[in-house]
Amino acid sequence: MKDKIISINLAKKQINLILNKDVFSPNLTSRLLINSVYRYSKNKKKFFSRALDLGCGCGAVGIALLKMKIINGPMYFSDLSKKATENTKINLKKNKVKGIVKSGSLFDPWDKHIFDLIINDVSAISSELIKISPWFKNIPCRTSKDGTELTIKFIDQLAKYTNKNSIIFFPVLSLSNKKKILNYGKKKFQKIKLIDTIDWPLPIEMSQFKNKLKSLKNKKFINFKEKYGKIICSTSVYMAKF
Repeated sequence: MKDKIISINLAKKQINLILNKDVFSPNLTSRLLINSVYRYSKNKKKFFSRALDLGCGCGAVGIALLKMKIINGPMYFSDLSKKATENTKINLKKNKVKGIVKSGSLFDPWDKHIFDLIINDVSAISSELIKISPWFKNIPCRTSKDGTELTIKFIDQLAKYTNKNSIIFFPVLSLSNKKKILNYGKKKFQKIKLIDTIDWPLPIEMSQFKNKLKSLKNKKFINFKEKYGKIICSTSVYMAKF
């Protein structure tokens, strides 16, 4: 796959990004996160001084928030993939915004950093679906059979990188054990709130593995609905604080 130009429409703005080969493409989750953080900022009239785009991919979420002017301090970006962080640097330059970019797993690059906004866009679907999905060709995604491992690790590590005023946004997909993640989050966070949710049809190339999908659903590793002959999944964005 060659590098390509992609566009994301925002509130009264559009950003253009270069997507390099073997870097995760911004998707519905990315857009949902951008819109959720933007609406929260506008409703609360709150701006952020030290924000982290975790699992940044090509930098779409963080760059969008910079362009929307709700970040008034450093924007930090990190991803497990070095190809992704190099791609983010290219897009920062292209969009004439500044950021601090590092490679590493979850919070490994950010020792002794405290953030007032953390957006988690680390992929979290059942590992059983990685091989049959169109999303992860040559893209690292190390998760568990129920898709919860990375999100739970993220929640576990948060306390070292936040304070009592920090705001966290993270997505939960029905292609993971959503109930397990939320029950764990409720034990850790003082507040956890659903911000937005959207249903979407599973890609045709995945829907053909119906027996596998039903087996994972029966084991409570994932969940979905069937409607009009299609498999319908969901993505939800939650806001949390300690």
